[in-house]
Amino acid sequence: MANILCVWELGSNLGHLTNLKLFIDSALANGHSVTLAARELQNVRTIIDSAEVRIFQAPYLRKKQRRGLPPIISYPQLVLRQVFGSEQELEGLYLAWNSIFDAVEPDLVIYDHSPTALVASLGKSWTKWVVGSGFLVPRGGHKFFGVFPDTPQTPENDQRLAASEKSLLNIINSVLEKQAGHEIECFEACFKQCEEQLFLTIPELDHYGERAKGSYLGVKHLTGGTAPSWPEPSAHRAGPKIFLYVSDVMNVSALLGQLVKSGSRLLVYGRELSPDMLKKYQNAVHFSSSPIDLQAVWKQADYFINHGNHGSALQAFVAGVPQLMIPTHQEQLMFAKRIEMNGRGVIASMDQKDFTASIEKLFSLRRKVVRLKQSGLEVKDGINQKIELLFKSYQL
Repeated sequence: MANILCVWELGSNLGHLTNLKLFIDSALANGHSVTLAARELQNVRTIIDSAEVRIFQAPYLRKKQRRGLPPIISYPQLVLRQVFGSEQELEGLYLAWNSIFDAVEPDLVIYDHSPTALVASLGKSWTKWVVGSGFLVPRGGHKFFGVFPDTPQTPENDQRLAASEKSLLNIINSVLEKQAGHEIECFEACFKQCEEQLFLTIPELDHYGERAKGSYLGVKHLTGGTAPSWPEPSAHRAGPKIFLYVSDVMNVSALLGQLVKSGSRLLVYGRELSPDMLKKYQNAVHFSSSPIDLQAVWKQADYFINHGNHGSALQAFVAGVPQLMIPTHQEQLMFAKRIEMNGRGVIASMDQKDFTASIEKLFSLRRKVVRLKQSGLEVKDGINQKIELLFKSYQL
């Protein structure tokens, strides 16, 4: 029996927990001891329902994000701005992570979006797997590490990228030298220390583009949720079935108004949607306050409207459902562009007041079976089988 620690440090959606659940379920089935250090604890038991899993609060800082700063164009810049931007900040996190490591004494640590935990693991002897979407496992092998795709190659950007990498490396090495007596040559070493880089996606939709190093595990098929309930067809409501997974940060009301006029049959799942909007469209749109069975949705829906959320948009892509994507941050935009490049989606801005052209472009697309570059990545139990083989190959 092995001691397995799963860690999630950054991000705020349940996708990180469902990522780690794949590994936790396999580990428990094989008789291993499992501990989870999670960023957000309020939803842990809704996803990780086994009482056998020990729970820790993942270390994190309460950081206020300054406004008016230039866009982030690389993973190192993201770490500096969102995680730690000074030796003092990193040292506190470093010590906290090592307290968890000392308490658990892991044989294997599985990291999901956990850059500080990776720093704190440098020089440690346990087995290390880093998992997540392409965005969460940045691309190396270029002049700069983890540069976001479509970043213009200009002298100004090169200067920014070099400065951020140098700053981040100096912070890390000052803490490592003080706490562990060693240094690293580049930030990429934090990821290179891992024996496995496991992408929970497909090559076509890797945020950074397809790469040779690492393993693509494929599509994560979630089960459960309520059965989809669509508005009944009528003389004024005989258009396509459209599923919307949205939030109120975008102009949802304007979008719904234009879709209702098109005669579409709309099913909406979203958190914190405006009560006024719900009341306004309650007779024309079906709203769900609880998660919906997505596997049933993909069989029935003609179109999918979302923010470019990796999990659901990936499933829709493989199912052949065309998408209208309205990203709210950089990671979602990167992912949406991959879907658009493959001819299976349309990107709109959340600041748009008129979605007519975007909707027309969406309606020009039709459901289409997607042929993946790597076979088997869409198979329902494919990920579970690959994880099972990983545990066996490491004799855990």
